Amino acid sequence: MTDTKVQASVSLPPAVADFAKKMAASQGCLVKVTKEARGYQLYLPCPDCLWTHGKKELADPKYAINLTKHLGLTEDDSNMMFEDWNEIERTRDNRSGVCMRTRSQAKPHMFKVTDLLAMDTVSQRHPDIMTRAEVMSTTDQAERESHWEPDSTTGVLCPPSPGLLIPLHDLPADHVGRKYIEDRHFELQRLWDMFQTCWCTQEYPYGKNGIFYRRMPGQWKDTSQGRVIFHGLVNNTPMIWQARVIDRLSEDGLLHYYWHPYQNRWDLVETRSHNKGVWMRQPPFDELNELGHPEWDPAKYKTAKFSNRF
Repeated sequence: MTDTKVQASVSLPPAVADFAKKMAASQGCLVKVTKEARGYQLYLPCPDCLWTHGKKELADPKYAINLTKHLGLTEDDSNMMFEDWNEIERTRDNRSGVCMRTRSQAKPHMFKVTDLLAMDTVSQRHPDIMTRAEVMSTTDQAERESHWEPDSTTGVLCPPSPGLLIPLHDLPADHVGRKYIEDRHFELQRLWDMFQTCWCTQEYPYGKNGIFYRRMPGQWKDTSQGRVIFHGLVNNTPMIWQARVIDRLSEDGLLHYYWHPYQNRWDLVETRSHNKGVWMRQPPFDELNELGHPEWDPAKYKTAKFSNRF
């Protein structure tokens, strides 16, 4: 089976994980697996909608397959390996999937699972779309909330903290995080009252409670450490938070620096020849992956994992 990248926020039964990797490899693109009340659902780009919606369908795939139904899983056999349910797959009804965009229409888009597995990849069918096989697993509300922890102040269960925090107004006047906010003419006390704005001095432990940080060139990770943290408070409990990456321009506007989360220094990431020029990445931040996308790409605003939408 082709190597397939897996991003998992929830542990998947082997049968589900193996099927998802098989489908991702066959389609040559990202597939998403969610754990919902109806069981495990796999989402992939609808082959018909790709012709009408293009990359929008790729970014938000609408074809859903109920894997719990398709694989005939129960609590007892959810750990079956791929070879064990191969015969079940051949004999089970293949029409356990439907396009969620067209399911209410007279003729919704529906495909046999065996046909989906036998198709050319997305890039072969659409040469203008470059993709790679990847599996992403996400969780429903109940699963997300199972990862919550008691808030250190109120004791109310909430998403895991960004890590060790210090209120911005308690930092020295020359601290990079404090200066970043004050240079933008915000009042620290008011930000504390509204958002409990802090500086993250140490990230939440890597690997604990299903939390990991993507590694990038320059000894970087896409972490909450070394960022300004804004909390969304509900009855004084942080039910969501956002971590802002710290950057600055040189006085002439030609050099773009980012604050390294572990080395406590400014890294020169990109430069330009004039104020309207194109930014050019500097080594090692100019490294590209196999699709030609930058390997160094930290989220500008990193949000709390396992948080609910409000």
